[in-house]
Amino acid sequence: MLSGNMFGSIIGGAGVHIRTTAGVMRSITVLVSAYRNAPLRHRILKGYVIVADDIDEMHRKLRRSSTASSGGEYPRVCFDAKRPGCLWIDTGPVWVSDPTQRAEVVDALAEAVSAVAEGARKAGGSLLPSGISWGVPPHRRVCADRHSIEIADDLQREILSNLIRRYVPELIALSGRALFVGGRVAGRGSLRLAESKDQVSTRYIASASARHLRRVEQALRRDDRVSGFAVMDVNPVGDGELGIPNVSVRCLDAQVFPSSAVAQAVLLQALAVRARMMQRDGRRMPAVPQRMLDRNRSNAIARGMSGEFEHEVDEQRKSREQATVRRSAAVSVSDLLDDLDAELRAMQIEPREILPLLSAPELAKLHPEYAQTENDLLAVWSRRRRIGSDEIAALLRDRAALVDDQLTKHNRQVAPGSLGTLEAAWRTRLTARPPRRSAPNGRKGPARPVRPRRSDDEIIRELDELTEQRDMDERLRALLSGRPPRNLAPALSRLGRGKEVRRVLRQPNASVLELGGREELGDGIPDELSGRLSRHGRVCVRLDVAEAERKAAVDAMLGLARRLPKGVCAGLITNQVYVRKTDRRVSIEMIVLNSTAAERS
Repeated sequence: MLSGNMFGSIIGGAGVHIRTTAGVMRSITVLVSAYRNAPLRHRILKGYVIVADDIDEMHRKLRRSSTASSGGEYPRVCFDAKRPGCLWIDTGPVWVSDPTQRAEVVDALAEAVSAVAEGARKAGGSLLPSGISWGVPPHRRVCADRHSIEIADDLQREILSNLIRRYVPELIALSGRALFVGGRVAGRGSLRLAESKDQVSTRYIASASARHLRRVEQALRRDDRVSGFAVMDVNPVGDGELGIPNVSVRCLDAQVFPSSAVAQAVLLQALAVRARMMQRDGRRMPAVPQRMLDRNRSNAIARGMSGEFEHEVDEQRKSREQATVRRSAAVSVSDLLDDLDAELRAMQIEPREILPLLSAPELAKLHPEYAQTENDLLAVWSRRRRIGSDEIAALLRDRAALVDDQLTKHNRQVAPGSLGTLEAAWRTRLTARPPRRSAPNGRKGPARPVRPRRSDDEIIRELDELTEQRDMDERLRALLSGRPPRNLAPALSRLGRGKEVRRVLRQPNASVLELGGREELGDGIPDELSGRLSRHGRVCVRLDVAEAERKAAVDAMLGLARRLPKGVCAGLITNQVYVRKTDRRVSIEMIVLNSTAAERS
């Protein structure tokens, strides 16, 4: 029987030859191994800070009340003598393999946090998230969320440590918590890492053997004058108290809400699944230049999602261009999630679980109050109403508020249509199974050579051949995929049977969305479009305007197409003038498709 949390690679077999009674050689296949790529156990130490006149006495009271309520079982409260005034809710090693298990972790953390916060209040103090100032003059404390990821052997230890090291800047940008003082957020980066004197960037390890790790640790002490791996963002040796082999991560700031911490655990486990895939294929993580990673890390600490990262380019581009390119931190985080879709699919991720991780740079540009991180969420809250340490402390005592994903809840209010379309696109990606091929650096490469962009006339000729098919959505998606969006109207006008092709593209009739004017397109994605796209998988957006507004209307329609999330394709199919008794009008139509017809179900 195969365990649901079993890890590995493929089902394999060995050929065995047998001789029948008639003397004929027959071959059968014997199953010799079975593997499934899925996460192993994960431990979260969810960090918060304590406000009290006597910290030591508060530690004793909270430890007693926590032990009495939990019976010594997980989740439980723990402290660190090196971090007075901070505490952590320890989940212990838990499985995060499916949505039910992850929801149980969020519920357990919310229950524990609200209980500890209420206990602190009754003891005369309060519990606050990291980076929230209180009192006059303002006081503050900061702490991290600590994650430990189970591994199976030393080779996985090496690959996973180097793989997480590569994405430390993205993790810092995603989780960084700035100072909240005077009812406002001061910055977008990480206050904790900016002030840290006992944490350094991760060094590349060429081997996870005990002998090599001792040499690396000696070099850290000699060259950087640090105590060892425990002070690095990623500790390849792991947490020795956990009792299972693991790699520990310390670069994530303590989040306000348990849902954010569990979403970040999902991201780390997706990287762990990637590491096991690389091990299965006999590959290792190449050494990304330390100086480049340090610059990116510093940028993430200072500017968070608004920073810029350097990225190495491929060998072909190196020969004719610069060795690195720069991309915004938000785009880098988005690219990381896009690259991990196969691993997220293996973890049975539902789109709502990763919405707190989706930086969605396009949505952030369109909606000023769209929150990419908890820093943004607190900033928006502080602009809408008065919020201080007392209000935030009360929030931590509210179990229902802690269970809810506050970041996604806010974004649904700010951009319901755009976020709904993004969620639908990710649902499509997480249910599809495209071919996949891995490149030497662990990132996915193209499944086949990239073909040149096809001409509009070539696409129209193929559409003309497909008009007799009952369902042409899959082929139509393949024809319309890519950027920029297609303007097929001129090529359709040159086709003798263009009217018939348009009629097929408009089906079913229930998916036609009539707009009275281009102002209805706005700067985002209309809610009605998102809803119809989710229900039908194909929508024909129709716009009727005066002839004088023709060019502006076409530009507005193509602008809408550019704002659609990845996985949704669009093409303009009609741009025709017709005459009425009093004026001349223009009918403009655009077909919009989700990335798979399975979205209808």
